[in-house]
Amino acid sequence: MRKGQKKNPPRAQLKKSRPTSSSLSSKIYIVALPIGNILDLSPRARAILKEADIIAAEDTRSFYQFIIDANEIDFFKDKQLVSYHDHNERDEAENLLQKVLAGKSLALVSDAGTPQISDPGYHLVKRAYELNIQVEPIPGPCSPIAALSACPIGGKSFLFAGFAPNDEAKLKQELIKNSASADRVIYFESPHRFVSHLKTAQELWKNEKIFIGREMTKKYQEYQYMEIPDLLSYFQSPKGEFVIIYPGKSTKEMSLEDLKNEIQRLIQQSLKPSEILENLKKMTSMTRRQLYDLITEIKHNLKNKSS
Repeated sequence: MRKGQKKNPPRAQLKKSRPTSSSLSSKIYIVALPIGNILDLSPRARAILKEADIIAAEDTRSFYQFIIDANEIDFFKDKQLVSYHDHNERDEAENLLQKVLAGKSLALVSDAGTPQISDPGYHLVKRAYELNIQVEPIPGPCSPIAALSACPIGGKSFLFAGFAPNDEAKLKQELIKNSASADRVIYFESPHRFVSHLKTAQELWKNEKIFIGREMTKKYQEYQYMEIPDLLSYFQSPKGEFVIIYPGKSTKEMSLEDLKNEIQRLIQQSLKPSEILENLKKMTSMTRRQLYDLITEIKHNLKNKSS
């Protein structure tokens, strides 16, 4: 030992310095869990989960499996485990908040990653602020941010859109709108919806590469940066959970010819004039009235050609 170096504290002292239930404040802790690799659980998250009076989990069975995998069965010691999901979110939020007001500490977790990112939690957090209850984030894994960090699509802004709509027409409309709003657009997608999602998106990103993260941080994780036809060929039998990142569409002014072609394409997708106007207003210096008149004129011409 070097001169002046402090001795390591004895084990008993180390154990004593760990948070205890009495040291946790009566507040809500938003705790991020690993998205696949159990080693991504932070020491701070581990300590909060051990010492919180109540753990509210999106799926109690999933959380139980998580603590088995993490070899942390004492997460259940002297605490209450509550199921908190989409179907009971509003009612259960009030019950949990009353317990926090009575002096209990509450840790909120989702199945994986950071709560409130496409997971339950909004009503609990909103009501907590209304009741002057403190909410503290315990940051950690978040799949949209993790995917973005490994993505070769550049830009300053991004839009996280969560799970994509199942309806093809709604998805088309949403992709058009969102791609005009940010440099990168991020979606979650399930394996059984993945192929149909990409086929819908192919019309917008014909010759552009998009980024895919599959089963992120897990044993068979993979990341691909390809054009959509190549991805459809590669993922013929998709498995696992996907994060999709699209490049945003340019908001530079379109030429009149390109603008007309885009209006015609959107009309053929059965979008209303007001919807087309909202999608294209950032791509032209035309006034709303001028753009609306152009949309109406093109729609009228197309109708005459088809009759």
